[in-house]
Amino acid sequence: MFVIFLGSGLYEGTKKHPREGLGVFIKIIFLYYRREVKSILYNMQSHKISKRQKNQEKAESLHQTGIQCLQMGVADEAESYFKKALKLIPSHPFILNTMGVSLMRRGMWDEAAKHFVKAVAFKSDFVEAYINLAHVLREQGRLDEAITRLQSALAISPDQAQLFYDLMLLLDLTRRFDDLEALAEKAAIHIPGTDILAFIQSRVAKRKGDAGLALEILEQVQPAPGPVMIDMLYERGQLYDRAGKSDKAFDDFSKANSLYKEEPSSKALNPDLLPQLLQITKDRFTADWVKSWSPPPENTNRPAPVFLIGFPRSGTTLIGQILHSHPSVFVADEKPGLETARLHLGQAFPDYPDSMAALSPAFIEEMRHVYFETQRQSPDWEEREVFVDKLPLNMAQAGLIHRLFPDAKFIFVQRHPCDVVLSCFMQNFKLDLSQIQFLDLERAARFYAQIVDIWDYYKDTLSLTVHTVRYEELVGDFKGETAKLLDFLDVPWNDAVLAYNKQAQNKPRAVTPSYDQVTEEIYTHARYRWERYRDHLEPVLDVLKPYADRWGY
Repeated sequence: MFVIFLGSGLYEGTKKHPREGLGVFIKIIFLYYRREVKSILYNMQSHKISKRQKNQEKAESLHQTGIQCLQMGVADEAESYFKKALKLIPSHPFILNTMGVSLMRRGMWDEAAKHFVKAVAFKSDFVEAYINLAHVLREQGRLDEAITRLQSALAISPDQAQLFYDLMLLLDLTRRFDDLEALAEKAAIHIPGTDILAFIQSRVAKRKGDAGLALEILEQVQPAPGPVMIDMLYERGQLYDRAGKSDKAFDDFSKANSLYKEEPSSKALNPDLLPQLLQITKDRFTADWVKSWSPPPENTNRPAPVFLIGFPRSGTTLIGQILHSHPSVFVADEKPGLETARLHLGQAFPDYPDSMAALSPAFIEEMRHVYFETQRQSPDWEEREVFVDKLPLNMAQAGLIHRLFPDAKFIFVQRHPCDVVLSCFMQNFKLDLSQIQFLDLERAARFYAQIVDIWDYYKDTLSLTVHTVRYEELVGDFKGETAKLLDFLDVPWNDAVLAYNKQAQNKPRAVTPSYDQVTEEIYTHARYRWERYRDHLEPVLDVLKPYADRWGY
C-alpha cells in the first residue's frame, strides 16, 4: 500500500516529465524493498526540489524574454511571457512587478495595482514595487494612499534620494506643508548635500512665502542631467518669472524643453501624428455629410454633459474649480470619458470617422453609457444637477461630442494667444501626443492655430451652443463674469463660488500645472504676461497675431 501511495503522489509529475518521473518511481520501489525508508523520503524531497528549481529557471527565462519584448515596445507579447512565468511561480515578486509595469504603461491602472500589491505582499521590502504602486495610485487620484506607500518605501530605504523627491511632490500637491517641512528635516539627515535636498528646501521656502529664498537655493544647484534637472529648470524658471527676470526665466524653460526632447518618453512620441489625425477627422465633417447622419436617440436617461474647453493654459482649471464649488455642479477634471467612448466606437466600426454617419440610436446610447461609466470611476464622483466635462483639447473633438450629445453645451475659455502659447512653453507637462507640441515654441504656435481653426470650423458647421469666457475679463470682473456663466448653465447664483479657492485648498482635485494657482485669490499678474517676453516670442508673432486680431486683443 505504501508503494501505491507514493506512486499516486508522483503521478502528476510523471505525466509532465515521463522519463524522469518513471526513473524516480522505479528507484523508490527498489529502495522500498530494501526497507530504506529514509532514502525514500530523501529521493521524494530531491525530486520536489529539482522540479522547483526547474520551474524557477524556466520562469526566470520567460521573465527575461518578456522584458526584452517590453523594451522593444511589444507589450502584448511581453505580458504573455510574464503570465506563463507567473503560472509557474505565482509568488515571484520581481515578475509580478514587471507585469505591473507593463500594465501601467498601457494605462491599465487597476490591474497594474493588483500586481504591485501582490509583489510587496510576497516581498515586504521591495522598494521599487512600492514606488510603482504609488505612481499608479497617483494616476488614479488616490493621493493619500500613494503617500502612504512612499512612506513605507522610505522607512525601508531612508537613503534613497528619489523617494524623498517623489514624496515631496505628493505632499506639496496635497498641501500637507507641515509634513513637507518634516520631510526636509529628515532629508537633511539622510541625503545631505544632494540636489534633491536643495529642491525640497526650496519648495518649503516657497510654501512659506519666501520666493526669494527658494530662488536663491535653486540658483546654487546644478543637478546631474536627467528628470530632476529638468524639473529644477522648470521650477527655477517659474521663480524667475515671478521675480520679473524674464530673460533668465525663458533661458531656463528653453533648456528644460531641450533636455525633455532627449528623454526616452519624448523620443517615443511622434509630434506630427496628432495634428495629422485631427486634420483628417475635421476634413470629414462637411455640412452635407453631417446632414446625412442617422437620427440620435429620441429619449435619453440623463441630460447631456457640459463641455469645458479651451487651449491648455487658457484658464479652464480656474473655471472648473469655480463651477465645482457650486453645490449643483460637478466637474470631472481631465477624465478620459470621451476617448473611451471613441475607442468603443472604433472597436465596433474600424472606419472611424466615416462610421459615425450611420450609427443606430441603440449604439449611440451604448456609447453614452460607456462615456458616463468611465466618468463615474473618478474617486470624488458625485451626482449633481449639472455635469461638466473639463478637458481643454476636447475642443478638437467637438464633432464626436456633437454626434453623441447633440444638445451639449460648450464653455469656451478664451485668452490672449501669445499668453497661452508662452504659458504652454513654460509648463512641465506630462508628455503625450498633445503636450509634446509645447517643447518647441514654433510648433506650439502652429498647434494653437490648428486647434483654434478646427474649433471654429466645428462651432460654425454644427451650430454648437457656446458660451465664451474671456480670461482677462474674468479676472477683472470675477463676480459679473461668473454670474453670466451660471446663467448659461441655468443654475442660480450661490455665494460658494466666491470661495472656490478655499475648496481647492481643502481638496485639490487636479494633478495639472494649474493646481497651484487655483488655490490663490484671483490675480492679474499673468494677464498679458507675454509682453515681457515679446523679444523671445518674435519668431511666432506672425502666426498668433491673426487670432489676437480676430478676438479684439
